[in-house]
Amino acid sequence: MDKTFSKKSNAALAAHVDKVAQKKGGAKALAIVTETCKKALAAGREEEEWMKLAQECKAATETKVSLRFEFVEGQLLTALRTGAWLVLDEINLAPGDVLQRIAGLLEQGASTEESPKYFEVHEAGGAGVKIPIHPDFRLFACMNPSHLGPAKKPLPAGIRARFCEYYVDEVVEDADLIQLVTDG
Repeated sequence: MDKTFSKKSNAALAAHVDKVAQKKGGAKALAIVTETCKKALAAGREEEEWMKLAQECKAATETKVSLRFEFVEGQLLTALRTGAWLVLDEINLAPGDVLQRIAGLLEQGASTEESPKYFEVHEAGGAGVKIPIHPDFRLFACMNPSHLGPAKKPLPAGIRARFCEYYVDEVVEDADLIQLVTDG
């Protein structure tokens, strides 16, 4: 916009566009610039810079319209609905808020046809949606001991107690790996 008109003589407009962009976002500021371009072109100021700025505003507006964000169901919700088995690897690296949601799921206990359970999901700003937990859904978690790396932390006892624990030593011999795979 600076190339199109004098910043000195239009300081108030430039300040207004900056203020609107900061308070109300880029879409509102873009609308002001677009309207300014329309007025300039309608007044007969068809300089190349005004026409180019008008084209850039139009392109930005069309791009903005084509960007749509929507909720896409992830692996966990799909597994809950279909009864799939889900493995959470390195669970002790998960952020605290994720662990809290997993704890909420684990507190439900097993879902059966006689006693169905639900997992409540909240979309941003929306009401909760109850997802039915399929009776065949199973959740497995894997982790390395917390002392094996700086990013690893101990899993909270409340979550850890909800799982059956099995210690699996490092498999270094091919024969051990083959036996593990074939014998289960």
